[in-house]
Amino acid sequence: MIDTSWAKDEIDGIRVDAVLYVNFTGMQGGVGIADVLLGRVNPSGKTNDTWAKDLTDYPSTAGWGEQRQAYTEDIFVGYRWFETFDPAYERVNYEFGFGLSYTEFLIETGAFTVNGDAVEAEAVVTNIGLVPGKEVVQLYVSAPQGVLGKAAKVLCDFGKTKTLAPGESQTVTLKTKLTDHPSFNPDGGYWCGGVWAPTSYMVLKGLDTYGRYALSHKIGLNYLQYVVSVYKDTGTLWENYAPMPGANGKPRQGGVSHANFVGWTGIVPISVLFEYVFGIKPDAANNVIRWNIDLTDRFGVENYPFGTDATLTLLCESRGSAAEEPQVEITADKPVTVEIYWNNGRNSKTVQVKGAR
Repeated sequence: MIDTSWAKDEIDGIRVDAVLYVNFTGMQGGVGIADVLLGRVNPSGKTNDTWAKDLTDYPSTAGWGEQRQAYTEDIFVGYRWFETFDPAYERVNYEFGFGLSYTEFLIETGAFTVNGDAVEAEAVVTNIGLVPGKEVVQLYVSAPQGVLGKAAKVLCDFGKTKTLAPGESQTVTLKTKLTDHPSFNPDGGYWCGGVWAPTSYMVLKGLDTYGRYALSHKIGLNYLQYVVSVYKDTGTLWENYAPMPGANGKPRQGGVSHANFVGWTGIVPISVLFEYVFGIKPDAANNVIRWNIDLTDRFGVENYPFGTDATLTLLCESRGSAAEEPQVEITADKPVTVEIYWNNGRNSKTVQVKGAR
């Protein structure tokens, strides 16, 4: 983020007509800068972000912290926010993709074709100035708004001309694919919106890494209940699931999904059940089990395999609330340490199971 309030109009008696932004140029950067300033080279670079007038004009400024940055603008990060919520550039000095040249260019639209999924757009670029130079042509897409909001426009391709002499023209062809710009599909558009066990499991593991055990339990329980509900209706497990229930409010499989799928469907009724609903997180290498007890109903597991040569039984009695200390019964056929956490991790105790061999 750059405050550019100094770069427009007259400040301290100095009128700024142009700005040369120089960053990470390396040992020979000074030579290149001199060539641009002396007119030996005609600049053709474009900004890769939006430069607002004032630091407070960036929506992410309010979330700035010394150790963490909160991007409260959701999917509208960077230029997408300004293009969507400030299309007149009232808060912008230099928009995304802006760049000056020592010459001028005329850009005219050419042929536009759609062949299946492939889209091609042509632009005819003419140097109408007095000196040679290059120009960058940019292609943006404005997709229809779906169930969830989308940015007003998104860059999908760009290309640069060769050095064009005054009066010379060149046709630049830009390409994109319709499938690269999907709208949210409540039915689950396979990889573009379907809920998949492997990626969902990765998210749960990531939450564990940052100690967000209560949240991973809530998500895991919701996910398991969703899958079980679909199983009761269809009698099978599916490759992926729709991200939203149907019109009748019932969970459903993905709009494009294979039935009786074996590949990874066991992740939910096995791994998610044990690790995130029951909260049993094994660390066989260190002979430790972390047991996050979030459920208040009576639950447990018998003959739970641990490591290569041990089994355990872990049972927890019902409780009046999540804050109540759980009463557990743990047996094992080898010594193991069980760390028990409850009340959203606020309370804990350690049980040394002796084992009975």
